[in-house]
Amino acid sequence: MTPTSQITPDDVLVLMACSATKIDRKAPAAELYDGPTWQTLRHHRGAIPLGNVFVLSGEYAFVSALATLAPYEARISERKADFLIAGGIHAHNTRFGAIKPGRMPGASPFVEAGAGGRLILEPRPYRHVIACGAGDYGRVFESFLAGFKRDGLVDASAITLRPAGGIGEQRGQLGQWLRQANGLAS
Repeated sequence: MTPTSQITPDDVLVLMACSATKIDRKAPAAELYDGPTWQTLRHHRGAIPLGNVFVLSGEYAFVSALATLAPYEARISERKADFLIAGGIHAHNTRFGAIKPGRMPGASPFVEAGAGGRLILEPRPYRHVIACGAGDYGRVFESFLAGFKRDGLVDASAITLRPAGGIGEQRGQLGQWLRQANGLAS
């Protein structure tokens, strides 16, 4: 991450893969998911607005961590990842085709990530990205980030940090980056 004097929590976009571990009731996504990286996010998020955090869900597709979701059992498969990548950042969220024509689809990833009028009310792109998700999740994040950069939601020179290694290493990296984004020593 760049020196902490050059970053504010508002500048950080956090992309999270969903988690198999969930609480057993409907809740905002930030509370629903209870796997290790989500626990780390909750513990170290600090002043990063929850509205800057998004989840790639095996059931709900790309949604805000503020969205209220019911528990489910689904993962992002290669087919689902391909569906999202083919649709791009401007395709309405149809929950992988589950929302049929004539029904109201969800917002597109571009609109979802720009929720709150980020580019209208606060016309500056995200300058740092933390993307927690490997495999098919990572493929979707890469595709969406390319579109977000192309369309100005994420700065073209934004640094993208991706945790790697075992789950303990990933949690350590995520915690360190979140602390740095909040201006705290690592």
